[in-house]
Amino acid sequence: MAILIKRGPGRCSGTIGWDRRSDSFEVGQWIKQRIDYDKADLSPDGEHFVYYVNTQRWSEENSIYRAVSRPPWLKALAFWGSKPQTYGPGVGMFFRDANGTLKLRASVHHPAEWDRIGIRVVGDYPDIHPWNGMAKDAYLFIRLQRDGWIPMTAWEKCPNDEAEGVARWSGGSQHRIIFEKSLPHGWTLRQTHWCGLTKDENQATSWESFALVSPMGGVQPQSNWEWADVDTVGKRVVWTADCILFCSDVIRRGLETAKLLLNLQNTRFEARQAPY
Repeated sequence: MAILIKRGPGRCSGTIGWDRRSDSFEVGQWIKQRIDYDKADLSPDGEHFVYYVNTQRWSEENSIYRAVSRPPWLKALAFWGSKPQTYGPGVGMFFRDANGTLKLRASVHHPAEWDRIGIRVVGDYPDIHPWNGMAKDAYLFIRLQRDGWIPMTAWEKCPNDEAEGVARWSGGSQHRIIFEKSLPHGWTLRQTHWCGLTKDENQATSWESFALVSPMGGVQPQSNWEWADVDTVGKRVVWTADCILFCSDVIRRGLETAKLLLNLQNTRFEARQAPY
């Protein structure tokens, strides 16, 4: 299972369940808020989805909240909100401990309500702390490693010319970290996380870019990819571009002709009732 998050138009967000074995899709629910995709996580058994919302209404109750739902739906099985003018719940991710027990790591206390989902919430682990203080959420980098991405660099400053064609700097310090995953025939999928000021009004101060790296080390930037990963079920590369989900097999010369899996360009908010 996978969860696709469609953001927009406006601040709306919708979820779609994706069965990667059959490439079938199930529409979930919409909310009139932006779900922070880099703070969301799906449990390894596909039974729970944790997501994070910041409504930007600082003075209101629950302006920031985290919920656990039954994917692909968003109706909360457990909910933890914020008091007015507080930052609210920390981020979280699922993992299995050495005994195979499913747990949820979060920078929060463990209120009784979370026991309703039958998953123990645990605090920070030592491997979180080297990533603290970054513009990106530390849990994001831990999740990437959990999911097979290998860090190839540290989170470090980079020269402006390295970001040429990717970012348009307007000054200040720029940081980036590079992660990679191996592909068949010696190819590599590269994911770079950037942080810095940019003149692009449609770009936040932190974002990702993707590239394919050939067996000889040649880098092929994929400037229109919004997200990409390796689908271990289909042994292929999957990515989104302009709200369309694509996939492609990897052959010796690179990617095969792209196949369109799902077009979400014209999807809009729709009131839907969860079946629980």
